[in-house]
Amino acid sequence: PTLSALIRRADEDVDRVPRALRAFGHYLGSVEITLNGRPLDDPLLPVEIDAAEGAPPVEVEIAVQPGPVFTIAGIGLLNGSDESAPLPVEIDLATLPVSIGGPARSADILAAEGELVDQMRSQGHPFATVTDRRAVVDFATETMEISYLLVPGDKAQFGAVRFEGLERVDPTLLARLNPIAPGDAYDPAALDALRGAMNRLGVFDSVRVRTAAEVTPEGRLPVTVVLSERKRRFIGFGADYATSEGFGAQAYWGHRNLFGGAERFRIGFEVSRIGENDTDEYDYVLATSLRKPAFLAVDQDLVTSAELKDENLDAYQRTGLDAAIGIDRRLSDTLTVGYGLSGEYAEVTDSEQVTDKFTFIGLPLSLRRNTTDSPLEPTGGTRLSVGFTPYLEQLGSSQDLYRSRVTGSAYWDFGTDGGTVLAGLVGLGALAGESRDDVPADKRFYVGGGGTVRGYDFQSIGPVDDDGDPLGGRSMVHFSLELRQQLFGAVSVVPFVDGGQVFESSYPDFEEELRYGAGLGLRYETGFGPLRLDVAVPVNGRDTDPSYAFYISLGQSF
Repeated sequence: PTLSALIRRADEDVDRVPRALRAFGHYLGSVEITLNGRPLDDPLLPVEIDAAEGAPPVEVEIAVQPGPVFTIAGIGLLNGSDESAPLPVEIDLATLPVSIGGPARSADILAAEGELVDQMRSQGHPFATVTDRRAVVDFATETMEISYLLVPGDKAQFGAVRFEGLERVDPTLLARLNPIAPGDAYDPAALDALRGAMNRLGVFDSVRVRTAAEVTPEGRLPVTVVLSERKRRFIGFGADYATSEGFGAQAYWGHRNLFGGAERFRIGFEVSRIGENDTDEYDYVLATSLRKPAFLAVDQDLVTSAELKDENLDAYQRTGLDAAIGIDRRLSDTLTVGYGLSGEYAEVTDSEQVTDKFTFIGLPLSLRRNTTDSPLEPTGGTRLSVGFTPYLEQLGSSQDLYRSRVTGSAYWDFGTDGGTVLAGLVGLGALAGESRDDVPADKRFYVGGGGTVRGYDFQSIGPVDDDGDPLGGRSMVHFSLELRQQLFGAVSVVPFVDGGQVFESSYPDFEEELRYGAGLGLRYETGFGPLRLDVAVPVNGRDTDPSYAFYISLGQSF
């Protein structure tokens, strides 16, 4: 507002800029600020600068000379309780964000304190601290020596673990999942494992794990887990529309804690192909599932499911009941294997109007690996799902079939905190045991439409019969690549390309030319999941009817 206020602010920046330079290791940096080309202490400034209302703006120039970047010449670790005594812990300097020969950045020097505390705590010292740091700068050699004073404190063992906030969840389940036993050496990783075990149950809104403020006279450190239970019941819905598939809607109801042991039950109903078929030929699915955690062992779940389906597709019509029971066993935080028993009974009519009844008893095996940073909207990491199911006549199947399916996806964020994300997906399928024409139509693979290659009619890619209806194949491949670019707020634009093909052989032999589709999508984040509109066109191969397709979905992503 006044010339004197402008000069005062410039004087403050003369001190502030060098502090910022030192934070990046520039300890010989300098700054000069001028107003209309004159130094701040120039006595002619009030004469040269017109401060009256309507006067021209003042030109402020900040000239910075950063100087060289100082480097770390030495890192010292001292016992803060007695500097002449050796440290009672072992410190790995290689894991610190500062290193000898590296830049002397203040942010790294401060961050090293947190790493030092973590290393001491991981060796059983719960109240370890860094009480001081000493930095000596040598301007002649342009280096710095830094010393940290460490106070590990006493070692401790875990005491009893107590749970607070439980309402309907059985406390004996939590006691089984608790990886900490009284007398175990203190370890922050054990606290993280306890927190993860509680979060995986899916019945708590919040999980807070805290230790006592001090150890007991016996050297024990009690642990308290403060829990807040989620609402037991939940409902959900989804809707989609595609020019190649018609309207679809899904609704479901579920319970997160059915019998008190965090059993997750869900029942849902889906209807699809509305507008594509007559009202008596819509697709219907009534599905139920139940997951019981810590079944027979703390690291495995019992999973059961049943589906009643009535499908009316161009490739086949199917009415049947599918059921499965199995075990999901966690090998690590990112890796899960599954095995079990499945059964199917269905009446299937193929595109030639031949109707048969089939029974299939399978032994499904699966492996899943997930390193993504979010279960719904990942911006980094990968997902891999491998499944193999043998259907054997010895178990009661109508024929011997061996069906395999592999799906993988990956996500890359270009340092934009989710603003620009490249996402890719690849799916492979293979079927062995019978020729294509002898395999029931519902067991064959199909590609085309939403979920595989957008821009094409549903299941239209691959061999067709004389009437143009899909015949399917014994193997397939499809892929998608898309760039999710945030425009503003919750709105993103998503250019994408899809590809795929179905093959008659029992493995993808690429005898047939791959078909491609490309398009552009708009994505809007809602409280119910992403609302998305995709418009796609086929790039090669048969034209669709129409020659473009658009898809609207709420709550769908890969």
